[in-house]
Amino acid sequence: MKILEVNDYSLNDRNASGAENFLARLTDGLVERGHDIESISLFHGDVPSSLAEYDVIHINNARHCSEKSQRRVSETLEKTVFTVHDYLPLCRARNMLFLNFIECPFLGQGICEDCVPAWYGRQLPQDFYAEAHTVVYPSRKMKSIFERCMKTKGIVIHHGIPIPKLEHQDSNENYVLFTGRVLHEKGIVTLIAAFKNVKAEMPKAKLICSHKGDLETFKELAPEGINFLGGVANDELERLYRGATVIVAPSIWQEPFNLTVLEAYSYAKPVIASNIGAHPELVKHGKTGFLFKPFDDQDLADRIIQLSTDETYTNNLGRNGFRLLKDEFNLEKMVRDYESIFETI
Repeated sequence: MKILEVNDYSLNDRNASGAENFLARLTDGLVERGHDIESISLFHGDVPSSLAEYDVIHINNARHCSEKSQRRVSETLEKTVFTVHDYLPLCRARNMLFLNFIECPFLGQGICEDCVPAWYGRQLPQDFYAEAHTVVYPSRKMKSIFERCMKTKGIVIHHGIPIPKLEHQDSNENYVLFTGRVLHEKGIVTLIAAFKNVKAEMPKAKLICSHKGDLETFKELAPEGINFLGGVANDELERLYRGATVIVAPSIWQEPFNLTVLEAYSYAKPVIASNIGAHPELVKHGKTGFLFKPFDDQDLADRIIQLSTDETYTNNLGRNGFRLLKDEFNLEKMVRDYESIFETI
């Protein structure tokens, strides 16, 4: 098949994030299976004037889709597959949080102009999703939200990542690792409060936050023992995963997915995640880690202390996560699932 992959950015753009990493993995997997793939970045250009030569048009993020490109896409919706990566088609704030704190009670009611006056690009018309061949969501939770707000149908294909040849469970340097963006919706306030509780029980406890974000704001709230590294290179991130005791994902918004969980499993590390969004689909409570109540810093602290003081149990949870990754969230399965959808066009 000849497939056109459409996305806002390419993997090499400075704004590249999870969607670009997903697309790079999918493209490599499809090429290995013999498909002809062309890619276009909407940030740098328009959709080709003629789409007749392509068997499939696969659209991902499209905030920079010009009116010209929209007209061209509208003529080929019968062979178009959308993969939805975030909530921007529903929410200009993208995180569906009202006043950056509680889940928005007005979602889908059209008052976003008053809530968020920022510009977030040109959105594709919502009827594009209804008329497309298929809409793909990375989680059941995300699918349910879109179907409730946009009345669209679709399928779920979980993301997948490459499986290491050997199970990683190297040195345990006895620190907690947070690899999400240092932003409010990622639950950083809950994490800092929880870590203060952890320090009261375990004075030598350490927490490492290894991503970009609003670092200076949250550094002011943080107790001693929290190290904000900012963005790190891939080899350094790998070292941090290898040395961690447990990975935390304390988000307060409806995570569409969360690749951090899969990355933790690839190093046979357990995950403590908030019970929200896609997390219950990824973390098996008591088997690969724990789910805690969102915003509940004491619940999170108790789980961190539990896994920091029981090495055998912690290692068992990590090995279970590695097996779950191999069975349900491997890259080969994701590529096959997409190929199956493309072949129905």
